[in-house]
Amino acid sequence: MQVKSQNQEQTPAPQKGRGGRPSANRAGDVDRRLLDAARRLFLANGFDATSCELVAADAGAGKASLYARYANKEALFTAVVRRNVETMLAHPVDLIPTELPARERLRVVGSSILIHALQPDVVSLMRVVIAT
Repeated sequence: MQVKSQNQEQTPAPQKGRGGRPSANRAGDVDRRLLDAARRLFLANGFDATSCELVAADAGAGKASLYARYANKEALFTAVVRRNVETMLAHPVDLIPTELPARERLRVVGSSILIHALQPDVVSLMRVVIAT
């Protein structure tokens, strides 16, 4: 056993957060963390092996925070899929060349959607949707 002399510096204990409700500027961060964690766990473990408790722990949030936003695992999964679809459809309109004929503009938009839909994580998420 080592005995520390009074002159030795002690490492201060890491400070723990206050807990409780997040500040207003961090409230949106909880939503993002929950959905990111849920997506990660659904992709890694599948729907059946992912619990709301695992998602909350992975997100660094409390179960109460998760259940205040999502009634159950199905609602959480729906939110993950919905966010994925919204991301896919959020093609900036100003990037579509307006001088192109309508047919070409549709091709640009369709190509953009296809590129997103074929990303490995998106394909994996669709596999989880189909399996569920």
